[in-house]
Amino acid sequence: LEATGQEDGMQSACTNIWEGDKFGPDGSNCSHTSVVGNATEKLAHVLRERPLPKNLRASELNLWLTEVQRCVQSLYIDRLRPTLEEVQRRLRDWGWSSGKLRLLLPICARRPDLFCLREESVADAGHQLQLLL
Repeated sequence: LEATGQEDGMQSACTNIWEGDKFGPDGSNCSHTSVVGNATEKLAHVLRERPLPKNLRASELNLWLTEVQRCVQSLYIDRLRPTLEEVQRRLRDWGWSSGKLRLLLPICARRPDLFCLREESVADAGHQLQLLL
């Protein structure tokens, strides 16, 4: 995505995607305090404690975080829920290696100001972890 005004469109696409739902920085479903739900809170704590590779530079980490944000925004635009499975699928399509994908949740859990982990019950699928902005 280019920084040519499309981001404003993405921002509005990130809110009120589904009837009655609000996702995004001003959304009520994610307070940006880290995670929603006790079990998910424990998961986020465990993920934050996982060590990242020592050779991972801050600039590379910031690039990855930007790519994850764009990925989630693209799912919002496509009107798809940003489940962990969908985010991983899209990042894999964008060229992310399996090694990078294994770091997805630990890096996102470290940035509760950017990402919100939320567990959602789905009738046919049980519980799904969502990665919200």
